[in-house]
Parts: sequence; structure tokens; C-alpha cells
Amino acid sequence: MADIHQRKEPKQQRARTRIQQILQATAELIEINGLESLTTNHVAEHANVNIASIYQYFPNKEALILASLESHLQEMSKMLHQVLQMQQTMSIAESTRLWCMAALAY
Repeated sequence: MADIHQRKEPKQQRARTRIQQILQATAELIEINGLESLTTNHVAEHANVNIASIYQYFPNKEALILASLESHLQEMSKMLHQVLQMQQTMSIAESTRLWCMAALAY
């Protein structure tokens, strides 16, 4: 079974930024072309990083997909937490509108 976990966590801000570029590129390419055509070379090109940068953190495209999904779910969780915090002081109509906007965003 292939390893689908990120190889290491970035320690410096520059590396964290590069990881976010890579994950964003992965998500964009999946949205544009689908999972089947995703390759690490395409991700590297789209993210404007060297392929070695990808393999430094991710062993294969499956690990990229998993990390991209996890990143998306974390962002969605943050947004839903913010919605819950704002909802406490809103009317039902405002709350409903806010939940609809959040659902459309994701």
C-alpha cells in the first residue's frame, strides 16, 4: 500500500507558504481537470515550484490529494466556527442568510 501521508511538517514560514501554494495548485487542478489527470509534475508547474519541493513533503499524488482535502476541511471548519460565533447575536432571518452564504461558499 502506498504511503499517503505528508513526509514532514514545514518548520519555517517560507516552507509553510510553499506548502500552501502546492495544496492550492492541487485543488485548482483537480477542479479544472479532475483527479484522473492530476500529476505531481502538473502540480509543480501550476504552483511554480520545483518537483523536488513537492517530493520533499509529499511522497506521491495521493498524499497531495489527501493534504489538499484536509486543508480544505480545516478552512471549512474555521469558517463554520466563525458562522456559529456570529449567529449568536443574529435574528433567525440573518442567521439563515449567513448559513446559506456559507453553504454556497463551499
